[in-house]
Amino acid sequence: MTTLTRRMVMARPSDAKPKALPRVIIGGGSITGLSLALMLEKVGVDFVVLEAHDSITPQVGAGVVCNANGFRILDQLGVYDDIMKESMAPLQEVNTRWPDGSLHNKNNDFSDRLEQLTGYPLVVLDRQQLLNILYSHVREKTKLILSARIVSVSEGDHGVHVTTSDGRQFTGDILVGADGVHSIVRQEMWRLARLTAPGYFSDDEINNIKCNWITLFGISTLRDPRITPGSANTRFGHGMSYGVLSGGNGRNYYFLNKALPRELQGREICQYTEADRDALAKEHWNEFVQHDIRFGDLFEASVRAVLVPLQGYVFPKWHWGRIITLGDAAHKLHVVTGHGAMTCIEDAAVLVNQLMKQLQENPSSSLVATQIHQVFVQTQNLRESRSRTLMQQSFLTQSMHSWTNPLLKFAAAHLIPWLGFDVVLAQIVDAVRPAPRVEGLPLPPRKKLIGFDDEHPEPPSAARSWLKRLVYSILILCAMWEANSARNLTYADAGTELDCELARVDGLFRLDMAGTLIVMLVEGWRRSNKTSPPQWPMLWALTVDLVGFQVVAPFFYLVNYWITSRRGRIQFTDPSRPMILSAAKTIFPVVILLYMLPIAVTTFTSQLGMASQPARVGPPSSLPSAGCTALATLLISMIAGEKDTFLGQKYLKYITFGYKCMFGTLALLHLASLGWQIENKCMLCPLPVLLAEFAWLLGVYSDVCHYNQIRKGVLYHTVLITLGFVLVGPGATVMAVWHWREEARKPSQEKRQGQGA
Repeated sequence: MTTLTRRMVMARPSDAKPKALPRVIIGGGSITGLSLALMLEKVGVDFVVLEAHDSITPQVGAGVVCNANGFRILDQLGVYDDIMKESMAPLQEVNTRWPDGSLHNKNNDFSDRLEQLTGYPLVVLDRQQLLNILYSHVREKTKLILSARIVSVSEGDHGVHVTTSDGRQFTGDILVGADGVHSIVRQEMWRLARLTAPGYFSDDEINNIKCNWITLFGISTLRDPRITPGSANTRFGHGMSYGVLSGGNGRNYYFLNKALPRELQGREICQYTEADRDALAKEHWNEFVQHDIRFGDLFEASVRAVLVPLQGYVFPKWHWGRIITLGDAAHKLHVVTGHGAMTCIEDAAVLVNQLMKQLQENPSSSLVATQIHQVFVQTQNLRESRSRTLMQQSFLTQSMHSWTNPLLKFAAAHLIPWLGFDVVLAQIVDAVRPAPRVEGLPLPPRKKLIGFDDEHPEPPSAARSWLKRLVYSILILCAMWEANSARNLTYADAGTELDCELARVDGLFRLDMAGTLIVMLVEGWRRSNKTSPPQWPMLWALTVDLVGFQVVAPFFYLVNYWITSRRGRIQFTDPSRPMILSAAKTIFPVVILLYMLPIAVTTFTSQLGMASQPARVGPPSSLPSAGCTALATLLISMIAGEKDTFLGQKYLKYITFGYKCMFGTLALLHLASLGWQIENKCMLCPLPVLLAEFAWLLGVYSDVCHYNQIRKGVLYHTVLITLGFVLVGPGATVMAVWHWREEARKPSQEKRQGQGA
């Protein structure tokens, strides 16, 4: 008895007798269909698969990329080891190439890094191999019916009826269309809806299918020492691109993607013949895909090659009555990102989850039409947005590889290599993190540094929710307060004649703001923040130079807290923390020499009475600090050539030492000026800035405790930060919190790795 079935039994009243579990008819023995069948079998739901071909592994398609989002579900289904045996070599080497085939960019250990982050490698194998593996794990193979092409569908009050081309009839409670791009189930669903519910589907529903690309894909057995087993090569081009994936089993999965002259819709999209395929291959025969290997060399050694249109769509409605479409019948992605098959498996998992949820809520009765409708509605609600996002990302990736405009060409050829491979990995991990699992099946333990979102649910906390609202409210009010009063500032405007007392107040305030400047620079030079303009230090430095810290600081605190709160637990995982090593080395010395030293000399000279007349004090710019840090980063990278490893920790020794030094310096400055502040009854930090800084640190402190499982209450945070402000000053308190923030990660990281989570 399965876990879910057992739960249903336990939930039933003792005098209730359950009716039969629903029967699911699956139209299509595709990856979607067979994975759904295996899931249903494991949770104890009856099913039948109707496959049109006379083989469960027909000669359709070429390679399948197994990425973590679907691999985890396949692992739950018990097929992980079989897939790894068939695929032979994970994709470790990822290369991009110029149009002449020469190397553009190379990255190694790709699959190892993904496995380190998500728990699963990246592998490629034949579509037929994956189908055969799924088929071999289905126990009741009599439920897999071959040569059963669906030709018509009808619905009754208590079920759905399917007729196949040879006259056989099947009845069930639910019909799932898993029969791909040219889905017969989808066509029958539209037909039935037009008869009984006109207007539910639009008359031009088929025009949701768009086509701007064609692809010639295949499997080649070309053996060439220049093709590295376990490598993926993408060759850029103008209006086209090539891809070659070597699975390490003597098989190379290749594709030629080419833009069409204009977009086609619906019935305009035609099917291509072998003659069309051969003509396209001949046209590009002598083009290099890598080194001196021509496309013709791959094509000539093909065991399978097909030319097809590359449709892109996510239908607005996936279901009607007792019928639902999944996988390519509901949405179609571009092949270039390799998410297509895994997204189909995600669909199946979500449908099973929703079906079992309804069965648990109604353990003593069969599902009625309204409950089935609710299953379908929830399934599409959970899947449509994610499918659309992945579809858009896939076609954007193809446009970059094909240089469809100058901006995308610049991004592919220059921007992405400059951002670094960490950013590419982060994008891939962000794409797989939200993936679902089969909730009623056990999850095999795999070591991972990030994992999936549903493995780290956010426990509801009224106190934390209240605190976040309070922090946001204070930050927004303080930012508005300072923005509104900016025109009345007297000592923050460059060139204003100030007396010695105001000059000292201004200088001491700016010195204390060195802590905030350090945070701007440190967070801006995190490798994970390269693609986050709101974190870029140069933008903040320019703004500070223009209007002063008094106005900018509350806005910085608000933006920084908003970004880190949105990222949630990801902000506190290992991949989010590493810094550009050269920046970690130079931030603190540059801030001290180019920001703090000039202000300190002017401030304390005035305080000692060495200035005999009012000083003309302009705001020492923070721009040289940010600018020199950027320049030093570049120079050290070129001269010293020292680079940190993936997830490297070398940066820590520089910034932790810097935090300590800066803490001591700012604390001493605070204590040295404390007597003067008390004597003159003045507060260095304007009240809105002080309140905003306090609220920001309170929010940051709370987040660190929450995500690192440090059990400390809000009152504790408040008292600690208050004591810091009084005893060592706000600037030193910022440094203390940021130092603790770095150190607090280590125990939770070791705990995660030890648990294999």
